[in-house]
Amino acid sequence: MTGLGRIELAGSVVELGALRGDPGRYVALCRRARAEVGHGYCQCVDPWPRLVLRARNERFHVARWPGDADRHHPDCVFSRPVSALSGRGQYSADALADTERGVLVRLSLALTAVSVSASPARAAVPRTAGSRARGTMTLLGLLHYLWESAGLNTWRPGRPRTWSACAGRLVDEIGDVVVDGDPLAKHTFVVPPFDRTRHDVHLGQYREFATRLGGPRHRLGLIIGELDGLVPRRYSTQWRIRQLRDLVVYATGELSDRIGRSYPVAVPRLDAPPGERVRAVGVYAVTRNPKARGDHLTLHDAALMACTGDYVPIDSRHELTMAAALTAAGRRFLKPLRFDASRDLVLPDFVLTDEDPPRVVEVYGMTGNAAYDARTRAKRAHYAATGQALFEWDPTVSPELRVPRRGE
Repeated sequence: MTGLGRIELAGSVVELGALRGDPGRYVALCRRARAEVGHGYCQCVDPWPRLVLRARNERFHVARWPGDADRHHPDCVFSRPVSALSGRGQYSADALADTERGVLVRLSLALTAVSVSASPARAAVPRTAGSRARGTMTLLGLLHYLWESAGLNTWRPGRPRTWSACAGRLVDEIGDVVVDGDPLAKHTFVVPPFDRTRHDVHLGQYREFATRLGGPRHRLGLIIGELDGLVPRRYSTQWRIRQLRDLVVYATGELSDRIGRSYPVAVPRLDAPPGERVRAVGVYAVTRNPKARGDHLTLHDAALMACTGDYVPIDSRHELTMAAALTAAGRRFLKPLRFDASRDLVLPDFVLTDEDPPRVVEVYGMTGNAAYDARTRAKRAHYAATGQALFEWDPTVSPELRVPRRGE
């Protein structure tokens, strides 16, 4: 028997959503499965792939078995894109390693001022042939890793995706990550979805996170949430985060300008027409100024990711149009994420995953630029050489976009 979203624990079948929604209810069953079998099973395909059962804060976290991501059904939450459709494989084992202990990450940014512990031996991450491996992961790479691992760079027809769904998946993935020997969850606050009845609870969680910052063990903390906007002040810029109205981060104007130049598509344009508005999800490295009043934090650095209204990542306004058209056409698709890989890595803008074999999608927007045109020719040649079907759109040539229906 197979079924997406179902797992087997010591002979009992459990809905993954139920376990993640109420983990306390299944502690005894998880403990029994780990003691008697050593692991759980995912029922997405036959034979069932194994699942790791990790104890965390008197609860159990279910994770994919190291190296088994490609054994799961493509639509399973434990699946991952093949290495050719992700920048994940461009890291060395020092930067990213999938182990039985968890996913070991080495950030380019130190969250603590003291060494926590030596990392154990790391299993190598498959890497694209001929690539030069990176030894550390940036904030953007971390955001891409979490988004991809949570399956949030994929889209299937159905109900709109909310921040509530995103936040829940991110918390699950963060629980499986160890940064420089320390659990990432100890240093991270994922902004919870807005709930008027639980505002005081969420505010208390944020304040608990904020009060830990500034010392040697928690030099910096990470906030993951959707950027609502930047508000210039006399001596600083306010970074307002959605979902929790009391969450305000302060940054210098110079830092705000630098980050804005680095992520021009993601910075919210409050005056943009409804069809051109993007969501900006960010990971914000923050610290606490002991002289500051209240719960306001100071921004040290940030990485932003532009997304559609359903939180599917995009890299341009034209990609926003394409993603909307694919969604309206009822297509199932994936957005490859670059992580920290160089532009030498050929990644399509989207991949139609409801075709066999999948068809790549390219959106052009700078036709006429010599370097851009050369890159376009190189990508077309790459797809032809690898036998990949291509759907392409150049709005400078054909402003009207028509997305083929499945089977066309």
